[in-house]
Amino acid sequence: MNSIEQFRAAMATAGIKYDGEIVADNKLHRFKINEDRNKNSWYVFHPSEPAAGVFGCWKRNVKETWCESSEDKLSSSEMSRVHRQWREAVTRERGVSDTTLWRWGRRGWIRLVNISGKNYVDLASLAEFDRRATAGEFSKSPAGAAGASSKARSDKEGANQP
Repeated sequence: MNSIEQFRAAMATAGIKYDGEIVADNKLHRFKINEDRNKNSWYVFHPSEPAAGVFGCWKRNVKETWCESSEDKLSSSEMSRVHRQWREAVTRERGVSDTTLWRWGRRGWIRLVNISGKNYVDLASLAEFDRRATAGEFSKSPAGAAGASSKARSDKEGANQP
């Protein structure tokens, strides 16, 4: 079984059964599965040695990584390269730059994993960040003139309440 078929099998194991072509070009590919009306599922496949990829489905809340070799058999430089590819795929999926991820890590908003002296973001940390962001944990009150205006409007609305 070649690496693309192994990747396809890993997707199927995670509940994403895709019979279409898997393009090995390091780019995000979106597709429909089952009776979905929209392209909710996605993958990024890296053909380099060892082959690696990331895939998921926004609708089903699935996000998985895959590597042709098990991580315990990779050298530290191979492991570093695979994790970099995974991070880049996730940042492309989200439209978030490496710099933004680094800033979020410095602020303690996401957990960074140190591998061979380099920081990486894992999918669990991003899921936790999403949960916290949805709850409004990172929102700030307006500052400066906007803050004064907002406070005045809030005070005025509070005075109009019985």
